[in-house]
Amino acid sequence: MIFQFNDFTPWSPFIFVGLFVVFSYLLNQPRQYLADRGERVSWNEYIARFFVAVYAVVGVLIFLSPLSLFERMSLLLFLGFMLQLSVIDALSGWLPIEYTRAASLAGMVATLGRGDMDAFVVLGAMAAMAGIGILFAVARFYFNLRAQRDVLGLGDVWLSVAIAAWCGWSDTLLALMMGVMGFVIWHACSRCQRKEGPLGPWLCAGTLLVLINRVFNPVVVW
Repeated sequence: MIFQFNDFTPWSPFIFVGLFVVFSYLLNQPRQYLADRGERVSWNEYIARFFVAVYAVVGVLIFLSPLSLFERMSLLLFLGFMLQLSVIDALSGWLPIEYTRAASLAGMVATLGRGDMDAFVVLGAMAAMAGIGILFAVARFYFNLRAQRDVLGLGDVWLSVAIAAWCGWSDTLLALMMGVMGFVIWHACSRCQRKEGPLGPWLCAGTLLVLINRVFNPVVVW
């Protein structure tokens, strides 16, 4: 991977602090959302700050990338959605449809905002969302049927659709693959013998890795 930064590199510490403040503010809404639904006891400020720091670092890399200003700002917006979803799922174990739906709609708007008004591009984005959603829905049905319980939540299906709205077909497949692999490794190495765990944060983590590769190596596709 070749990192080519823009002229804002000397301002990296200030960019990090700014993103940390903004991302911390974005967590006020999910914190209140969980509190309104009786999930206040599940909120852990240390875990939340850890996620904020990680996403702020990724945000700095994206802001320093050679992409256009609009693309960098739209990806930072995407990070905000992913941060909220990661924290909610990590702390409460579920992904509200309100957040995944908003992330999906924002992804479609960002696609149109890039100037890709061609009908084939729009249809391609919608096809990617539908294809990924169906693929993950089939996987959910299969694994839940085999385990005779919910091992893959419906929120994870909608999260995959939201990722597809922003990343497209191939990048989403790669992100989901890395996310599932990370979850399996974490689950296998976990000291407590739990039967399940939050998959959403790992899918978002895979998406972060794909985004970093995408902004610095835009010609690497498969």
